Amino acid sequence: MLTWGDFPSASVVIGQPDFDRGDAPATPVPIDRLRFPIGNTGVTSDGRLFVASSQGISAFDDYDAVKGPSARFSMPANFRSVGVHGGKLVSITDSRVEVYNQPPIDDRPT
Repeated sequence: MLTWGDFPSASVVIGQPDFDRGDAPATPVPIDRLRFPIGNTGVTSDGRLFVASSQGISAFDDYDAVKGPSARFSMPANFRSVGVHGGKLVSITDSRVEVYNQPPIDDRPT
């Protein structure tokens, strides 16, 4: 069995203001918070991070920011997972898989 031994510490937290809090914010969810992130994440070749949650897909341009980065935008819906494959954004909702020709740069998918 392969083990980490001493598990490395994370350097960035996304979706909460810091490492010490982990509450699920009330709706509407602020752009710097996540409510129940779920499934896989997607990262584009230019470094944009897409995270699925109960509030939709949130897109982060600069997720290396130490103090809880804010999402650039959020696409509202009940997404279960998201990924980037072959330059396309693929998302899963409760009842279907949606494929966007390219990962959006704002809240208008292409």
